[in-house]
Amino acid sequence: MRNLTTQLIKYGRIKTTRARAEALCFFVDRMILLAIRGDDLSIREANEWMYDETLVENLFKLAPERYPDQLKDFCKVTRTMNRKGDASEMAYIELL
Repeated sequence: MRNLTTQLIKYGRIKTTRARAEALCFFVDRMILLAIRGDDLSIREANEWMYDETLVENLFKLAPERYPDQLKDFCKVTRTMNRKGDASEMAYIELL
């Protein structure tokens, strides 16, 4: 989940299985809420969770401007076709 969280915040949209995408929403919402809060403890917690420190700095600069009065539902999961090899349900997850 740490890797998927970092990749989603970095690229804005990724393709993964639907179950992972729905589980990932909680972690991404948590990181964005930490960025909106913006205190030192939030920065430390986000640095411990995400792999890229420059990405954390950018998130803490841009998230309060992008989501000024939003407190939940920062992600959208869109179902796509099943994967060819094992027929698992795939989905795109993207930041709003």
